[in-house]
Amino acid sequence: MKHSIVRFCVVSSFAVFLAGCVVPSMQPFYTPDAVLNTQEITGTWCWSNGKHIGPWEFGWDIVNRGDYDAPGAISVKYFKVGDDLFMDTTARKLDEKEVSIYWAMHTVPVHLVFKVLKDEDKVRLIPLNHDNLKAMVVTGRVSLSCVRVENDLLFTGTSEQWMSFLQRHKNDDKLFPANTAMEFVPYVAASDIAEKDGVAFASG
Repeated sequence: MKHSIVRFCVVSSFAVFLAGCVVPSMQPFYTPDAVLNTQEITGTWCWSNGKHIGPWEFGWDIVNRGDYDAPGAISVKYFKVGDDLFMDTTARKLDEKEVSIYWAMHTVPVHLVFKVLKDEDKVRLIPLNHDNLKAMVVTGRVSLSCVRVENDLLFTGTSEQWMSFLQRHKNDDKLFPANTAMEFVPYVAASDIAEKDGVAFASG
C-alpha cells in the first residue's frame, strides 16, 4: 500500500478540549458553493481565560504553538449559511515522518463545525453541541444519518444534509450554546509584556 493514498489524522486539539461536546461528522458540514475563499480569521491568538497554552496561529490552517506533544495542524474551511459565518475543521494530513504509519491507520478523519462570532479584538467559536443534538435525534425531532459509537453518535450524513440542517437550526441556542464558546484574544508574547505599578500591559 502506498503511504500517499492513506489519509492520516490525529485527534485535533479542539476535540481534546471539548471531548463529549462536539459533533463529529464523516463528511464536511459545507457544500462547495458555500465556501469562502478568504481567511476569515488570521494572526496569532490565545485563549481569553488563560487556559490551554498558546499561541494559536490562524490562517488556512490552525496551528497550536504551545506545549502539546502531538504534531499536526487543523485544516479550516470557512463558509456561510445565510449571513452567519461557520468554520469546518479537520485534521490536516501529517508528515509521514512524524507519526507511525501503523498508528495512523487506526485513526478516523472527522469534521467539526463551529459558529464564528468575531470583532477586531475577540473571536468566539461555538461548537455544535453533541449532547443536545443527540437528544433531538433520539427523540425524533431531527433526522440525521448516524451510527452509535459507545454512548456517542458519529454522523454520516451528506454535506447537503448538514447545510439544510444548519439553515434551519443555526440560531438555536441549545445547539450552539454561548457558554461552550472558545474565546480567543490577540496573543501578546511574554517579551512584549511590560509592567507598571503592578499592572501588566502590552508594550509598544
